[in-house]
Amino acid sequence: MSDQEAWDELHAEQFEKVAADCDRMAKEWAAKHCIEGYQMAAQILIQKEVYRRMAYSMRQPRYVREERERFEAEESNGQSN
Repeated sequence: MSDQEAWDELHAEQFEKVAADCDRMAKEWAAKHCIEGYQMAAQILIQKEVYRRMAYSMRQPRYVREERERFEAEESNGQSN
């Protein structure tokens, strides 16, 4: 793993932790069983999705590289058979 990939992974992990915190907070707000609580829970869940996507985007270059390497390996195995 390159230094950039390690840095990106660190950020992705941090984003996932924030997303988990958002999930916990949304449940706490929803447990209040009031309109304001449900509205706040909905807003927090939107933030959770934002952080989840940010985590994915930090890992995306690695995912693309791994998929390309897998595809190239399959292609070279297919040509040698």
